[in-house]
Amino acid sequence: MKDWIKINSYRRLDQAALCKDILENNNVDSVILTKRDSAFMLGEYELYVEENNADRGNKLLDDFNGLRKINSFDTLEPVNNLKEIVEAAGIPTITISKSESPSLLTNYELYIDKENEEKAEKILSNIEGWTKVESYEKGNQTAILTNLLTKNDIRTIIIKCRNTDEHIEEIQLYTPEDKAIRAKEIISTLNGWTKITILDKYHQVELHENIFEKNDILLYVNKIKEFESLDSDFELFVQHADIERANELVGELKVWKKIDSFSNMYLAELRQGLLEENNIETVIVKKKDSSFLLGIIEIFVEMDNADKALELIKNYNEIDEDIFGILGQDNDK
Repeated sequence: MKDWIKINSYRRLDQAALCKDILENNNVDSVILTKRDSAFMLGEYELYVEENNADRGNKLLDDFNGLRKINSFDTLEPVNNLKEIVEAAGIPTITISKSESPSLLTNYELYIDKENEEKAEKILSNIEGWTKVESYEKGNQTAILTNLLTKNDIRTIIIKCRNTDEHIEEIQLYTPEDKAIRAKEIISTLNGWTKITILDKYHQVELHENIFEKNDILLYVNKIKEFESLDSDFELFVQHADIERANELVGELKVWKKIDSFSNMYLAELRQGLLEENNIETVIVKKKDSSFLLGIIEIFVEMDNADKALELIKNYNEIDEDIFGILGQDNDK
């Protein structure tokens, strides 16, 4: 790439894509390249700009890298409520939306300057006047409840706790202290929602969620046992207006079989694309709802299509191995 220069490299594609969006939004053309030309290559993603834009591009990314994300969620109200609290403590914030940066994994992200990180952490660890109502595992399920509480004039804040920098361990739902009892009542009664079935396997829940999402039906899953355990019964709820269609989907849901698994969402989506190009409907099941999509990711197909899917995968893997073999020979020369 003549007259282009690498200004940064990233371990994850979403990081590179976010920085690319920042550059593009400031009229700096950029390109993301992987180190090897293979759809299944894991490694660094390199961000390039034209040489005459290198200084400006670096300055834009330096400004962004001086920020730290303290909150993210798919609905704006909980993010704005936390923004209000943080700014009241004298810490300036910046909100970035998906409309501004399409590669965001959630609709809204809240940032502060890194120099205020310690002060912000103290605020987040003890939000005065607010109490934790419940803990959840999935952002989309938590969003259903925050919307329900908002409709009942109860403000919410979402705090995502991580067991590492990348894995979300727990999503905590907060309300004002004087609204906590009422919030718990609303969550437990789920007015406007109807239970349609009970499942006892976690992968069955994920399959139902995927199918319902494809049919534009919101599905709320209530885990009967403790938050941490997958060994539980799961109650599935839909809104009253969707009951008829939801019952049809439950009745039509065929037996599905796991045919592949990955540790990387990007690779899973490539495999899904291969199968769906061959008219095989697929469902992706994420074992951990992580904002960075890490963990075990499984692909399911209908049992009737399992043999065809496995044959396609086998043939594709053989082609890919041949390509890697040729590349390896070239590298050895």
